[in-house]
Parts: sequence; C-alpha cells; structure tokens
Amino acid sequence: MSDAGPRRSTGARAWVEAILRDRIPRTRADIADLKFTADVIFPGGLNPRLEELIQAVNPSWEILELKTRRTHYGRTTAEWLRRLRMHEKEIRNKWGARVFDDYDRYLATCVRAFDIHYSSLAQFELKRID
Repeated sequence: MSDAGPRRSTGARAWVEAILRDRIPRTRADIADLKFTADVIFPGGLNPRLEELIQAVNPSWEILELKTRRTHYGRTTAEWLRRLRMHEKEIRNKWGARVFDDYDRYLATCVRAFDIHYSSLAQFELKRID
C-alpha cells in the first residue's frame, strides 16, 4: 500500500448553495442595514459574487448545473419575517427585545435585498474533475 496522499472518489459530486452579493447598495439606509447584517448577524461574513464562486471551484470541479433563485429566496425570507412578526410577543418574552429587533431588521433587510437585486441565491451541482 502506498502513501500517495488523500484518496479522491472518482466522479465525486457536491451541491453548494450560497447567498450572493449582486449589486452595490445605493442608499445610506440600505448600506447601514447590510452593514448591520455583516456586523451583528454574521460577524465577519461577506457574501461572495457569482464569479468568485465559479473561480473557486475551478480547476478541480465541473459545474454541471447552476441555478439562481433570487425571487424564490426572497419569498422564503418574507415568509420567515411574517412568521417572526406573528410570534413577536412570545419571542420578546422568551429571548428579549434585542433578539426580536435584530432578527426583524435582518429579515426585512433580506427581503428588500432580494427584491431590489442586492442579493441573490445560487445553487450549484458540481462534479469532481479527476
């Protein structure tokens, strides 16, 4: 048996889903809300651009399928926001006003970002190039 390094599964596949940064915000309020999301909800996080993800998988992976789901994920975050607000009293009582206020702002920012094309969602099916 040789020790040639890690084994690679021939034809291995991966599925990746990522929230993308699409366009640059144009209003101070949108910039402040996106900064809040990056600083409070996902500290240190930065959503990639689509071309950055494509570069990251090359040359080791072939993209078999790529779908963007901006409108779908916009509806998903709108539903999460609706349900959060529907349970506002319970959330405030159990976890406090700050938790509710932070997630209300975060989800409202998401809904708006997907609606006005600041954000999108990408789903990739990848196959390892052997």
